[in-house]
Amino acid sequence: SCGDKKEGSPPSSSSTTNATPSKTPVAEVSLPNFLLTQAEIDSVLGATDSKKTRSIDSLKTDNPADVFPKSYKFPDECLFITGAAESSVYAGSGNTAVKGERYVASTSSGSDEPNPEVTQALVLFPSADQANAFFGTSTQRWSACANRKDTVAAEGDAPAITWKVGPVANNNGVLSASSNVSS
Repeated sequence: SCGDKKEGSPPSSSSTTNATPSKTPVAEVSLPNFLLTQAEIDSVLGATDSKKTRSIDSLKTDNPADVFPKSYKFPDECLFITGAAESSVYAGSGNTAVKGERYVASTSSGSDEPNPEVTQALVLFPSADQANAFFGTSTQRWSACANRKDTVAAEGDAPAITWKVGPVANNNGVLSASSNVSS
């Protein structure tokens, strides 16, 4: 934000303005304080027994889109559905730190459904401008992938894979979308 003049001060003739941050930037050491707690994760999963299975301290360099056959090009605008804190999604964004966790809960006995899981990650940027630029780009990319579905043909021993993305929402500066990948 820009500095404001004090009431009763004469207008300034200078063309420069002092910039004063309205909030103190978040320090990397504080990132874990913004992650959901285990109780909040259980609420999201509708479970009572989720367990943290992994801590995330850097962007993931193994691109899950690489599990698709080489003949299939996963759309760049949809890479966000392949996992949290993917390096290919944040490439060139200027981010400086990552903190996150993965939780898994058990399904009911005898269920054929996979265990529900939540992966959450926070990515730190050195300035609000860089974070806002990344958010703006993400908003455009996510919207280009909204309500989209594709089936990757079976190849060799690999079964066909279907991925789909639901609607994209931007509520109070939080992008969200549902996604599902199945074989």
